[in-house]
Amino acid sequence: MKQFNKYLASFTLVAITSGCGQSIMHNRLMINNDGPPAKSIDSELIPEITPRVVARSQAGNPPYYSINGKRYHVMDHSDGYEEKGVASWYGKKFHGRKTSNGETYDMFALTAAHKTLPLPTYLEVTNLKNKRTIIVKVNDRGPFHGDRIIDLSYAAAVKLGYNQQGTTPVHIKVIASSIPLNSFNSEQNTNNKYPSSQTFLQIAAFTKKNNAEIYKNKLMNNKLSKINIFKNKHQSIYRIQIGPMDNEQETQQFNQKLSSLGITKTLLVKR
Repeated sequence: MKQFNKYLASFTLVAITSGCGQSIMHNRLMINNDGPPAKSIDSELIPEITPRVVARSQAGNPPYYSINGKRYHVMDHSDGYEEKGVASWYGKKFHGRKTSNGETYDMFALTAAHKTLPLPTYLEVTNLKNKRTIIVKVNDRGPFHGDRIIDLSYAAAVKLGYNQQGTTPVHIKVIASSIPLNSFNSEQNTNNKYPSSQTFLQIAAFTKKNNAEIYKNKLMNNKLSKINIFKNKHQSIYRIQIGPMDNEQETQQFNQKLSSLGITKTLLVKR
């Protein structure tokens, strides 16, 4: 079960006021002398994360905000967004503090700060010097100085191999973006009877087909049926979905079985 659980990820819903997110942005500017943790970490032991379709955070997503007299406009959507530029990283001085969307910053997790992407957003980040690639979750605002386009967690910098240098050129690309809360809730609405060809339970998403197939096989080994892998038409994302569902009772039965495997968050989607 422990090996199976390492493939699991959960949906995150945050309910913090956007005013709090703005003060957090300012707090990022007032902390100096940042650095790595006291002990080095093995990049092979840093767990990867799975991109998810999640609800947009209530905090950290104002239409715009101002830092040092400069106004930043938060994107309405980020589908297809990609950019090249310089990445920095931040570490122990921020560890345990609140991020802009209300989560707690963990320098050992694969997260990032961006000025204008919706929070959260899942990015594929490639170090252009060594071609290493990782997935990070954007849950914070920054960086607000220099020509840097993204501020990665210390763990992400270790994974990409530039934690000793401080900065590196990167290519970033959105692979999964959050959606407004009202849209997210409407996708989760259920009816007593579903059109059998349209309704599925989504439980995971991967950027590599092989990882999706491994996950599917683990579910099948636990006697789950009706498991499908659907590739996103416009992005390299492989979604694990169970279905089609015939009715609400069948959906509840699958959710109970998934819960026994440690999968407690699912998304009802239409196809």
